[in-house]
Amino acid sequence: MTARLIFDRILVYGVALILALWVLAPLYLITIAAFSPQATAYDFPKQLLPTTLSAETMQFFLNSRGVVPSIINSLVVALLTILIALTLGTPAGYALARFRFRGRDAFSVLVLTTRMFPVAILSIPLAVAFLRIGLYSWNEVFAATILTLRERTFPAQVLTALDQSLITFKFAGGFVMAAPAIVFIFFMRRYLLNLWGGR
Repeated sequence: MTARLIFDRILVYGVALILALWVLAPLYLITIAAFSPQATAYDFPKQLLPTTLSAETMQFFLNSRGVVPSIINSLVVALLTILIALTLGTPAGYALARFRFRGRDAFSVLVLTTRMFPVAILSIPLAVAFLRIGLYSWNEVFAATILTLRERTFPAQVLTALDQSLITFKFAGGFVMAAPAIVFIFFMRRYLLNLWGGR
């Protein structure tokens, strides 16, 4: 192995390590803060390896009003979304892959077009539509809040309930929101690597 290859490999692994630390450091700090006693929430500098761990903050957060129902609502929404997507997407994908019919290519391009542009681009036509309809100065936040008061999903519940809460409860909410994604990636990493062409 030449010196050039060694240098390139060290550079690649070094950049990968820096990026991994950049992503994992906030998650680690949130986890430590969520399971630390409330008395140590404002200690500075923070200990990278805490000497005491406590579940009181997490227990109080999970026992707070609306948290468990919002988690159940999120699971219901996720399962219904998966069910509807599979019910509609599986036959459509099979038809596009197996059969030839008029408009097949146009429909395929139309489906791909919805993924070509970021969702933020929709804000401009939506703003124009609101201006033309006359809803530009209408505040519908209160109506939406009232209608979804009892049926909030977990992210909406966390953003609403923890806005004025102590910082320890915000850490607990952030940990509970991030944990499912981390667990999913941990168990699906091999499939995702194969999907992206890894080994």
